[in-house]
Amino acid sequence: MVSTIKKFGIIVFITVMGALNVSAQSENSKVIVLLNKASWCSVCQANDSRVKKDLMPILMQDKDVQLVVNDISNKDTKAASKPMLDKTGIFSFAKKNTGAGMLYFIDAKTKKLISSVSISKSNEEIHEGCTRKLYQKGTCQSTAKKDTCVIKVVNLECKKL
Repeated sequence: MVSTIKKFGIIVFITVMGALNVSAQSENSKVIVLLNKASWCSVCQANDSRVKKDLMPILMQDKDVQLVVNDISNKDTKAASKPMLDKTGIFSFAKKNTGAGMLYFIDAKTKKLISSVSISKSNEEIHEGCTRKLYQKGTCQSTAKKDTCVIKVVNLECKKL
């Protein structure tokens, strides 16, 4: 009984997050950030509060970045995540990239991988890895200091995690 209620709660949470994500972020995003998470993933559990506190608010406020949370815990949560994956055009990508506890930075136009990093890494390591890849791909061209860019893109002031 409790397990069924928990599953239902997770599905409702994913659906609400997806709806908020769509309304809060632009359809003209330049980068899609796919967060794969799972209830059975020890890395996800260990880093959940840090990701929610430090990373998600930045991503959700950036109009050029679209955050998509993909819960791969079980069949029901995968099904609940699918509509958002379809809407952003990354269902095929997500099906091939199933690492739990991973952030995938995807070019919104080409749907190709820019960078990926485990959420087990420190905020600084996530920042460093993503910054380097975004600059190499030409996705991030901030007027701010090069070393402060993390996810923000083209002509925007960059934020550090």
